[in-house]
Amino acid sequence: MPNPILSGRHSIRLKGFDYSRAGIYDITICTQNRLCIFGDIERGLMVLNRLGLLVQENWRNIPKHWQSVDLLEYCVMPNHVHGIIVIKHDGGRKKGTLKCAPKGGEKTEAFGKSTRGSIPTIIKTFKAGVTRQVRMSPMREIYDQIWQRGYYEHIIRSESDLRKKINYIKTNPQNWDKDLENIS
Repeated sequence: MPNPILSGRHSIRLKGFDYSRAGIYDITICTQNRLCIFGDIERGLMVLNRLGLLVQENWRNIPKHWQSVDLLEYCVMPNHVHGIIVIKHDGGRKKGTLKCAPKGGEKTEAFGKSTRGSIPTIIKTFKAGVTRQVRMSPMREIYDQIWQRGYYEHIIRSESDLRKKINYIKTNPQNWDKDLENIS
């Protein structure tokens, strides 16, 4: 019998793609119920509050925990985080930054199983780290649930796509009034 709780869920991931292989990934992580809890946009600039600063610090520290990872552009917004993650190598498999879905027989992340250094594991660890730090601080009385389940990702496959994503992230605070994540 199918699980009624999970029956409406579907993966946003590219079927068969190995998210631990070298590549460039555009990530968006939203807050629970899209609540604006990381700060405010003032005159086109993001002004981070205490929680927003904690999120920014944890994002910046991702490469300290994952040596095969670099960060490109990122921005903490009032109710989400945008960032571009680069996985530099993939444990001996064919190297490169722009890959298509595997032909078969390659390792893929299974539901509930972590693959070290994969995008799902990096994001899960980032979100858990922020949540753990909040729960150990006085902020725990203010912020019960920080993150929505899951996140959005996009595999960047061309230089023009990368330029568009970087520009979008850089200008996101100036365009907050038109942002799809802005529910105010």
